[in-house]
Amino acid sequence: MTVCGDLAEVAYRPGVTGQPTFLNFGKPYPASPFVAVIWGQSRPRFDPAPEVRFRPGQRLCLTGRLELYRGTAQIVVTDPAQVEPC
Repeated sequence: MTVCGDLAEVAYRPGVTGQPTFLNFGKPYPASPFVAVIWGQSRPRFDPAPEVRFRPGQRLCLTGRLELYRGTAQIVVTDPAQVEPC
């Protein structure tokens, strides 16, 4: 599925298990209705790093498997090709 929206927040959490980077859409965490997650193992594929490459206010389209995690829609991003400006 492809989901498009306005990026509200980029949050890299190196101290959390799995070292996730969260791309929160619509509103910052915890009110974000949609989240893209880039796990630490996928970060080396992004050059520059996700928190540099993506900025709040950008409109992005993400393609991947849409899942619900604790009531919030999310896509796990493993490849930069899954994220495109729109």
